[in-house]
Amino acid sequence: MRIDERLYAASAMQLLGVVRELSYDVDTVVLVGHNPGIEDLASLLTGESVPMPTSALAVIAVSSPWSTAGHSSAALRASGRPPAA
Repeated sequence: MRIDERLYAASAMQLLGVVRELSYDVDTVVLVGHNPGIEDLASLLTGESVPMPTSALAVIAVSSPWSTAGHSSAALRASGRPPAA
C-alpha cells in the first residue's frame, strides 16, 4: 500500500500523472480520490461518462503500460455504488 498526498483534491490530469508513474510490474491499482478529479479521470481513461457519486467505484481495465494511460483505450468493466443500508 502506498499513500500519495497528491491524490487529495487532484484534477484528472494530476491523477493521470500519478497513474503514469506506476511501475510496469504493478497489475492492480486501487485509486481513492475526490470529485471532480476521480470522475473526470474515469471518463478520460474510458471515453465514457462515468458518474462517480459519493462512495462510487469504477473498475477499469487498462491493457497497455501505465505510462501510456490516457493515450490508449481502457475498458469500463463495472461502475456504481453499494446499496444504501
